[in-house]
Amino acid sequence: MSKTSKFLIIFLISFAGWWGVNLLYQNLEEVYYFNEVSKNPKLFLAQINISPETKLINQVVEKYPEIKNLEIEATSAISFLMPESGEGKIIFQKNIYEKRPIASLTKLMTALVAKELYRPEQIMIVSEEAINQEEQTGDFKTGDELSLNELLHSVLIESSNDAAWAIAEGKMVGAENFVGEKGFVELMNLEAQNLEMENTNFVNPTGLDGQENYSTAQDLLKLVQYIIKKHPDILDITQKKSHEVLKPDGTIHHFIPENTNKLLGQNGLEIVGGKTGFTEEAGGCIILVLKEKEGDYLISLILGAKSQETRFEEMKKIIEAINK
Repeated sequence: MSKTSKFLIIFLISFAGWWGVNLLYQNLEEVYYFNEVSKNPKLFLAQINISPETKLINQVVEKYPEIKNLEIEATSAISFLMPESGEGKIIFQKNIYEKRPIASLTKLMTALVAKELYRPEQIMIVSEEAINQEEQTGDFKTGDELSLNELLHSVLIESSNDAAWAIAEGKMVGAENFVGEKGFVELMNLEAQNLEMENTNFVNPTGLDGQENYSTAQDLLKLVQYIIKKHPDILDITQKKSHEVLKPDGTIHHFIPENTNKLLGQNGLEIVGGKTGFTEEAGGCIILVLKEKEGDYLISLILGAKSQETRFEEMKKIIEAINK
């Protein structure tokens, strides 16, 4: 046997021995590790969750460096990047779990339930109770007949409480039974439960009852995400600057001259939807949905701004910080 052959045999035997010892050591490590995991399952969760998540958050911060030092006066806010597929990331947040009255942001849920309950062309009757709601927006009169689609335009563009109440009552031409405002609000709360909006409660379709009608920034984000995925036509309405509300015969009921969202058309922003709200208790509220160059959605919302004007100013601060 040559020296080369002897060396090769000795090497293989030594390698096999080293490999066996190393494998035994690895097996012992794994046995020890899984014993520890069985005692403390959080150890395993920490291993698979913390590091990747931290890395992704850092990636978001690096993409939007100006957001690090952003300060706003509003009570609560969130800005969320929602890709067309996969999970999104929170870019900016402030008190996102705090329960707040949300004023007319409520009407997004009103619109969602209406879209899932009725046909767009369904003709509805405006009742005396509807026109007695606080505000005069829409110039509605008792007995007016309008399609759900036209009432939704009034609700989402000019934020009409009368139209929201008429939708919730559901008095329809040719129908003896209707869901009624209380039944409709129950459906709103049921929809909130289905969307896992755990810190949300609705008491009417308008958002006027202050502290009893509340949600959180996090919960409202869930609502907007669902609307984007399942009912983007709601957002299509909210981005219109004006609209002619038509009667069933095609004649004009009234003209909506401007959207309550004053950010529409400003600074070249590609706004694909949004909603405003304001009461003395809720302060200034706004939801804004933008379409980013990469095709992602940027969902931002503010609750509890000091005034109607301040909500726009603070929203612009968030958007500008993200887009620098």
